[in-house]
Amino acid sequence: MRDVELLTVNDLSQCLALARDRGWPAEDRKWRLLFELGTVFGIRDTDGELIATAILTRYDSRLSAPAAPRSRPATPADLPAIAALDTAVVGAARGELIARLPAFATRLHVLEAGGAVVGYGAAWPGVDLFVIGPVLAPDHDGAAALITDLAGGVDAPVRVDLFDRDQALRDWVERSGAVWRSSVTMMIRGGASPPGDQRRVFSPAMQALG
Repeated sequence: MRDVELLTVNDLSQCLALARDRGWPAEDRKWRLLFELGTVFGIRDTDGELIATAILTRYDSRLSAPAAPRSRPATPADLPAIAALDTAVVGAARGELIARLPAFATRLHVLEAGGAVVGYGAAWPGVDLFVIGPVLAPDHDGAAALITDLAGGVDAPVRVDLFDRDQALRDWVERSGAVWRSSVTMMIRGGASPPGDQRRVFSPAMQALG
């Protein structure tokens, strides 16, 4: 997975070159304004060439849209919220698993919106792959944000087990360079309806744990 970096006006020539490569106008004045008003981020390929950009622009709160959820490293104070969210989404209390995650996982992140925890994800090194899971999020974009942060800067192949229902996320993970090892199918004793809100479970903790 490639890292997102902060760009400065010194990267302007590469931004213009990227625009030309994509068939867009290379508008020097517009880009300079974007650097003055916003925060410009970029992604480079293995040769250091700029291959993608994004601009974050902040406005007065009265004009801005509701803040999108953001991913950040979890703290011990987040564990009760993680446990409550996990119970509501999975439909079963997994307190022992949540209590052990901080020691087992090398990375534990929460997805926060409006001061509330709305998702979380964990990751740890396997034998030959860096494994991501569980991933719980309100939607596809939230799951992608967690996966991106959990995999950021990892110098090893990344594995994410995903459900068959989300082909778009599987395609995105593979395009990002992660390894799609296998799909996951939930089994429910007695054929009852799935508990909780399984639409918000994007990756299991492990295939053996759900």
